[in-house]
Amino acid sequence: MSSRRSFAIPALLLAACAATSPTRGPEAQLEREYAEIVAGFLRGDPEPWISRLTPEFTLKLFSGSDRSREWVVEYVRNNARVFTIDTLSMSILEITPVETGVVVRVRQTSSRHFRDEAGQLQKLDVDAIQLEEWTRLEGRWMLRHVTESEVIQVKTEPVPAGTR
Repeated sequence: MSSRRSFAIPALLLAACAATSPTRGPEAQLEREYAEIVAGFLRGDPEPWISRLTPEFTLKLFSGSDRSREWVVEYVRNNARVFTIDTLSMSILEITPVETGVVVRVRQTSSRHFRDEAGQLQKLDVDAIQLEEWTRLEGRWMLRHVTESEVIQVKTEPVPAGTR
């Protein structure tokens, strides 16, 4: 009877439960944030993502190195010039409340193409998990820190001539 999936619970009660849930409350808004970020990257525009970075934003790379907001912004803007994103999805796997907001475990899957140093068109497929710390600033969700967590797959292959 207490399951949120039960049809016996009135919709109003469900809405109240969702509004007070520590993880469901931000989930809908964060899904909208990710949708806007994805739409920007698919247009070749990293600004929707960059605009959500706090001033003290940091990124921890798979190598363990920490990078500043300034480094990340330059890197992402350069990638937007070099890569054309064909497909991108960002799926929320888990949300964990923390003192400063929430940590979101996100699966990011993408396919993009670029020209290598020899001018050959290449396709790059990436499937990875990131831990993203979101915080509320001035009534808005902002990214405070991202940790590259797990690589599921990275595959690069030449694109046959005449197929693109």
